[in-house]
Amino acid sequence: MFKFSAAKTCLLPIIRFYLHKTQTAIDRNLHIEQLKQEFTPTDVFTTSEIFQFYKKFESEILKPTVNWRVYNLVNRNILERIGKGKFRLGSGNKFIPDLNTKHFKVSAAIKNKFPFTNYCIWDSSFIKEFSQHIPKTNFMLVDI
Repeated sequence: MFKFSAAKTCLLPIIRFYLHKTQTAIDRNLHIEQLKQEFTPTDVFTTSEIFQFYKKFESEILKPTVNWRVYNLVNRNILERIGKGKFRLGSGNKFIPDLNTKHFKVSAAIKNKFPFTNYCIWDSSFIKEFSQHIPKTNFMLVDI
């Protein structure tokens, strides 16, 4: 019987080198530092402006390539998507709901009784900071 452990140990440094090399090539093509110099954090810019920016470095760049680069920059929190085709530098504030023991108890009860069920629990108090009219009472919804 052939063991794969020897093959794994031989290939791991090569794979790691290749992945590191690929990542640095991607970073080089994104021109992150030049992008930060071109646009200020308060600027709102469009996809077409980003396309013109990358056209300075690569004259024959294709629109899908720029779209992929924008997608990558958004995922790396270098760009923030603020609308359809509109961006700005930086990342937005992440919404983290305030969970209490009641949420955990309901979740534990659902997991015990229905272990293979997908569910979603949310509370009306989660949206208070986004609401103009704040309700007096809160309620919990369980979506199964």
